[in-house]
Amino acid sequence: MLKRVKLGPKLVGAFVVVALIGGFIGGVGFSGTRTLDKHVGDIGEVRLPRVGAGLDLRVSLCEVYLGERALINPLIVQKDVRDAQYAFMQKALDKADECTKQYDAIRRDAAEDKTWKEFRGVWDAWLAKHDEVLQITKQKDQLLAGGVKPGDPRVLAVDKKALDSSMEARESWLKANESINELVGANVEAGKKAVTMAKADGKRTQATVLLAIIVGVLVAIGLGVVRHVADRSDMVSVAGVDIRPEVVGKDVGELAGLGRDLGAAVAAAAGDALGGAQVAIVCTSSHLSDVEPQIMALVQAGLNVVSTCEELSYPFWHHPE
Repeated sequence: MLKRVKLGPKLVGAFVVVALIGGFIGGVGFSGTRTLDKHVGDIGEVRLPRVGAGLDLRVSLCEVYLGERALINPLIVQKDVRDAQYAFMQKALDKADECTKQYDAIRRDAAEDKTWKEFRGVWDAWLAKHDEVLQITKQKDQLLAGGVKPGDPRVLAVDKKALDSSMEARESWLKANESINELVGANVEAGKKAVTMAKADGKRTQATVLLAIIVGVLVAIGLGVVRHVADRSDMVSVAGVDIRPEVVGKDVGELAGLGRDLGAAVAAAAGDALGGAQVAIVCTSSHLSDVEPQIMALVQAGLNVVSTCEELSYPFWHHPE
């Protein structure tokens, strides 16, 4: 029958089959890349910026603490040195404000938003305590600017008050530092999870595409064999074997797109399709280890076997035994 078909229609038919296989493979690949893009976006647009902002917040927190400790030191009485500490702390707080705005702008789910709001509460509580310390240190600045000596009881009393206030503020500082560490740690773990999922999805996509290519090639070969047998007068198809439930029971001619039935139904197992057969054509895999059980079962049933398994062209290379 196919011998009477002109070359043009044959080429068009072959192109359509290849296009369908290529479209399926492309669809699988596109779906996989979308999933990968989601994970990469989560890492690059959410996790890394959050970790960076959190680490910068921790640096700012430590810098403010250092400046505060310098100001409550009774020995630091020079105006220029004390002014430098105020400027140093203000620069750190400005940087912290930028970090909180950056973090706040990054998308969050409900749980992450709750954690962020809890952190802001802890952060604001520490800032309030820090401001109380600065109000006291500025009292010392006023005394010193008025000519009061560092050893004066009034200055010493302010120093003690500043130390007590700073120690109280330190508790809030520790909570803020711990809260930052939790934010950073949670995003690091989430980033690691996203990386793991991205790798797994990448491997799954590669395996699916490879499987699709293999299945596509095998299906094309199998259908080609059916068409070739149907076109010969000295060969008759008596049955087909396929483990896919959706094709079991259908006629081989229908599946091959011949436009007619061959009177050869598809069975789910080779044992149900051996009646009247003399030759079995195996088109299931390129690897001998996969087709060996199928071939041996057919040989033991008394059939001659022909296979498209590539490794059978020289099996001694991978299977010398």
